[in-house]
Amino acid sequence: MADEGASARSRVPLQQIVAAPGDIDREELREIYKIAIDEYRFEVTLNWQRTQHYLTLNLALVAAAVGLLRVGGTDYPLLVALLFVVGAFFAKLARKAIKTGHTYYRRAAYKKTLIEHLLGRLHPIPGYTHPGANLAIATTVGMVGMTAANALLDDPDMWINRPAGRFTVTGAVLSMLLLIMAVDFAASCYCAIAAIYSWWK
Repeated sequence: MADEGASARSRVPLQQIVAAPGDIDREELREIYKIAIDEYRFEVTLNWQRTQHYLTLNLALVAAAVGLLRVGGTDYPLLVALLFVVGAFFAKLARKAIKTGHTYYRRAAYKKTLIEHLLGRLHPIPGYTHPGANLAIATTVGMVGMTAANALLDDPDMWINRPAGRFTVTGAVLSMLLLIMAVDFAASCYCAIAAIYSWWK
């Protein structure tokens, strides 16, 4: 009978999963918090690695197109124009991928902050005045302190979907990719006009 009682306690009825009544076991919440932290770190690492790859690829495409233009691009202007168009396409794709990855990171940050709130880790530690004087893991300025955490928890959709700040690393990378897109587009137009002009000569 004791084994049957233990087995019954280890199972969760379906209606409890759907409705989630009652309190959450603190130990279980701590285990979920560890997973949330791992996911948060994973998203940060993955996004930075992807960003490096995207920047390297886009700069390499620009360098290849410019190099080809210098050594013989006037003979094959449409080929060089096509290379610039491909570069612009990849820059646009990179911007979209970085924005999507940043959204994933913010969702992981929200989940982490929500669990920290349930564990009571967002409360300020007495005797300290710094906004980050609590037991929450807050790595960015937008996550430090109760005010930032409350803004995140009160309206998570707004916090997750807001544009990257201009003066953040992500914002700077997105601006750089936009500049690369503009250069690629302008250069492809120049090559196309050069090709048309050479045909009419």
